Amino acid sequence: MIIDTLARADWYLAINSRIARAFRYLQQTDLAALAAGTYLIDDRRVYAIVQEYETRAESDAQYESHRRYLDVQYVISGHERIGWANRDLLAPGYYDEEKDLEFHVGTGQLLDVPRGSFMLLAPHDAHLPCVHPLTGRTRVKKVVVKVLVRDD
Repeated sequence: MIIDTLARADWYLAINSRIARAFRYLQQTDLAALAAGTYLIDDRRVYAIVQEYETRAESDAQYESHRRYLDVQYVISGHERIGWANRDLLAPGYYDEEKDLEFHVGTGQLLDVPRGSFMLLAPHDAHLPCVHPLTGRTRVKKVVVKVLVRDD
């Protein structure tokens, strides 16, 4: 798990070419102008999901992880907290293979992700997105760039 600002995204381009495509997309796109929806960057190997929502209480959220994709979650506007835990330390739950989405039971730590920041989440990083910041409920616009890391 990495939290940083888009201004320092160049530090992470060398991880692999698909992650580099994800960050270049974030750097070169007018994200504020994008409507909610899915945008293909490199077919289904790298794609973006733009979301707009109200944050929720931690008790209303559930930890999730992915087996085939990593996430780059970038907050375009607003402010949220995202919980993080090592997936191996949480109880496994239901896995939806089509959505590459596994739910978990357990706790982790909540981290602030303000506007202009991203959280890079590998498949072993369970996360609890969309949680209220300490200041309370807020409206968030976020883009989640999905990066394929396992083709099987």
